[in-house]
Amino acid sequence: MTYIPLRKQWRPAPYDPDKPDKSTPAQKAAQGRNFGIFQLRGLYALCFRLREPYRSGAMAMIDADLIARGALPQAEHERRLMKEWRKRFEKESGEPAFNEDEIPF
Repeated sequence: MTYIPLRKQWRPAPYDPDKPDKSTPAQKAAQGRNFGIFQLRGLYALCFRLREPYRSGAMAMIDADLIARGALPQAEHERRLMKEWRKRFEKESGEPAFNEDEIPF
């Protein structure tokens, strides 16, 4: 019979602020780029609190910045996420997913 321990054998090391950072410059640049994209997507979500003339301008500026950083514009990003969600939902449940584009009105 195999022994199965009741707790995790491996634990992460405690945080040490004096530990040197071993990531390469390319990794640091990619981390900065990805975090910037993450921040912009969050800012895009907050744009819906603005009134209309400001909202569309802010969303256009954020989309332009996302494109400049090499990411998809937010609307295309959301379309891709919904497409993946529908595909996963149909595969798991066996029934077609609700599609907002097919509403007759």
